[in-house]
Amino acid sequence: MRSCTWTHHVKKPFRLRATVISHGWCEVPPMEWDEAKQEFYTAERIGDDLYLICVKEKEITRTDVTLKAVAHGPQNTSSIKHELRQRVERILRLDAELKGFYAICRKEPLLRRIPKEGAGRILRGSDLFADLVKGICGTNIAWKQAVRMMHRLATLGPSHSLRPDLHAFPTAQEIVDAGLHFLTDEVRLGYRAEFIYTFAQQVVAGEFDVEELRAIEKDADSDSLAKAYMRVKGIGKTTANYLLSMAGHYDRLAIDSAVINYCRDHYFDGRKPAPKEVEKLFESYGKWRALVWWFELWQNYVENNPLGPV
Repeated sequence: MRSCTWTHHVKKPFRLRATVISHGWCEVPPMEWDEAKQEFYTAERIGDDLYLICVKEKEITRTDVTLKAVAHGPQNTSSIKHELRQRVERILRLDAELKGFYAICRKEPLLRRIPKEGAGRILRGSDLFADLVKGICGTNIAWKQAVRMMHRLATLGPSHSLRPDLHAFPTAQEIVDAGLHFLTDEVRLGYRAEFIYTFAQQVVAGEFDVEELRAIEKDADSDSLAKAYMRVKGIGKTTANYLLSMAGHYDRLAIDSAVINYCRDHYFDGRKPAPKEVEKLFESYGKWRALVWWFELWQNYVENNPLGPV
């Protein structure tokens, strides 16, 4: 087994832990956060080869954070290193431009800690197919149940010898090969099984080009991108808006029962608000509204999982 090492230099506000725990993807394959070691892991496939990437903070200065990444796998060519480096950049959203959001944070009491903690980016996967499948898994279900589903589904993918419990996310072909009954009986996806199986079939048959969709994520307007996401059966408006935020489009709220309940308790004195009333609460934040909402809710998580000093 070979290894390759590289660094990422990131301008503050940024901290690795705050970025990783910004989103529940850190709890499901192919990702893992090691709290004791303060290290982030992801199992990434390039062709038939599997690589385990470990990322940790190497140096913190007044203005920058330097990340050290080490990848273990069968090859360490310059092209492999470049591809793996790009994947880390995508996963951690290292290219995100968030000045407008941080300007809002510094004015809003509920959000002032966000820049100080180095938060503000929303973790996403390197593989859009996996993110779309996970989006279906997380529909109309409690998060803990969704996590268990995703872990069972991930057993279809290989694991790395250095982290045998961490599986790479399965490919569309692996899902098709496993069959609908496996998704129903073993993964226990419920009605989602048929959606995921059909989507995997479409990808394998070339009827749905995930890479073509990924190529337009950054530059497409939110309307066009949401419609593109919803071409996947099982992804509705709420999940599409959720995926938009992961892609850097923050002008739409993903309003589900958790959002309604939070706003009921914090803004409406126990009265269940209509979705339009929730939209109105964050309307003034314009293109940053979803990020404002996301990190307002994130505060509750941080209170139970306090971050170290920045």
